[in-house]
Amino acid sequence: MAASLKLVFRSPVVGYVPDERRGLARLLFDKRFEQYTAKLGVRPLVDFYSTDPADLDWQIDDPIERERLKAKLGPAQYFPATDCLRTVHALLQALAEPKARIPLPPLVSKDGLARELIGVAEGLLAAEDQGVSFYLDNEM
Repeated sequence: MAASLKLVFRSPVVGYVPDERRGLARLLFDKRFEQYTAKLGVRPLVDFYSTDPADLDWQIDDPIERERLKAKLGPAQYFPATDCLRTVHALLQALAEPKARIPLPPLVSKDGLARELIGVAEGLLAAEDQGVSFYLDNEM
């Protein structure tokens, strides 16, 4: 099963419908993609990554290792939607440029990435309108 990037909100966001974001999940920790977003003058998407330590309960069998990692992670960190919207909008503008040289891994197309970013933007706009913070996480 492939990972999918998900938006996690501090509280429910009315009107948000989650969808698959496998291309973004593949790019989230890609150093070339981070460098590309830096050239655009915005924060990389990985800056908005966090995870709920409770998610480790079903991922790690060894209870000692699991608790050690939970302590290291600390609580999930939430971010204002506005901050990530700057990055998403900059990436969408770059994708609209015919000569854009966005570093994409195999099986991730510019059109597919644009669709995923539009879905993220819609969720973030709804969260912003409702005053709800968020973080990005990978879902297996």
